[in-house]
Amino acid sequence: MPDILPIKEDSSTNPLCSYGITKLTIEKYMSLFNYLYGLDYTIVRPSNPYGSRQNPFGIQGAISVFLAKVIGNEMIEIWGDGEVVRDYIFIDDLADGIYKAAFTNTTSRIFNLGSGEGISLNSILTAIRNTTNSEIKFTYAQKRLFDVPTIFLDITRAKEELGWLPTTTLETGISKTHSFISQLFRKMDICDD
Repeated sequence: MPDILPIKEDSSTNPLCSYGITKLTIEKYMSLFNYLYGLDYTIVRPSNPYGSRQNPFGIQGAISVFLAKVIGNEMIEIWGDGEVVRDYIFIDDLADGIYKAAFTNTTSRIFNLGSGEGISLNSILTAIRNTTNSEIKFTYAQKRLFDVPTIFLDITRAKEELGWLPTTTLETGISKTHSFISQLFRKMDICDD
């Protein structure tokens, strides 16, 4: 659970799930190898990326998965009441941030890359409905114990030291992702059009 929001690169770390623990362990090993062997490294901590070419048929990547379900006229299942808040970043903005982190000379080793804003799942559904002009079928399921209620990133360091700023609005990112997934459905001949 974050102590303070938005989360800064030097905020306390206490992950509640194995995914977060694994990521933090890798960061600690990078620091150790820097200390022992002089390994130069840069770590990017992306928020929740979405966009073209993300697997829309999996269970991760809320925006892409939700869009695929909307296009396929399927039910969206949301764990909890839909008020879980996350930070979403369009893949093109993330790729730009990773490039700048890799090639900018700076003393910082860790950079948050996100939108810097928290958005609830219910707000994502509303944005999808407004952007795609589609009806959405959804249901709420029991919340998961390891879901932290609110997480979004402070991207000040990336702005100041990398000269990086995400430029894709949520609506534009959803529209581009919707277009890609719609084309994918047409190629697979699995949509109702």
